[in-house]
Amino acid sequence: GQALARHMPPGTTWTTPHGGFYYWVTAPPGVDTVTLSAAAKQKKVAYVPGRPFYASDDGHTQIRLSYSRVDDDLIDEGIRRIGDVLTSALEDR
Repeated sequence: GQALARHMPPGTTWTTPHGGFYYWVTAPPGVDTVTLSAAAKQKKVAYVPGRPFYASDDGHTQIRLSYSRVDDDLIDEGIRRIGDVLTSALEDR
């Protein structure tokens, strides 16, 4: 959670898991996380867009992040990269 607080752009929210190993991040309105997944891959970081987890067309601003099987020192850098992708998308609007 600390890495998210450091690196996510203003207007981004997230859940705090009390079990399991996923964070659900909600980007600010107007950000399409499906479209941005390609930009994240170019920065050598991946996430799962939230849209496939909804029966409706909701979830387009959400990201599911897993922190299982990732070294702690890599988590901060990965979150920084995702934050950069979201910030760039917001600046390009």
